[in-house]
Amino acid sequence: MKIISTTEIQRNISIFSDIEGYYMVMNRWVPKKIILPYFEDNEDFVMDYLEEYEIRKNKKELQKELQSSLDSGLSDLSI
Repeated sequence: MKIISTTEIQRNISIFSDIEGYYMVMNRWVPKKIILPYFEDNEDFVMDYLEEYEIRKNKKELQKELQSSLDSGLSDLSI
């Protein structure tokens, strides 16, 4: 893994066409982004990662929704 600052990205944007590994983007020594190289057949990985990202990002809201659903009890709906 290489660590790069946002300033370095702005100055050297062309280096990313030759990425072989991945980069961790730092802003004031706090990780903010990750840059991954693209290769064919990795769309499934990217979609899985983005789904996991959304779940973790919205964890508190999802837990609240789950708890309110559990608190409401079983539904009387029958089909």
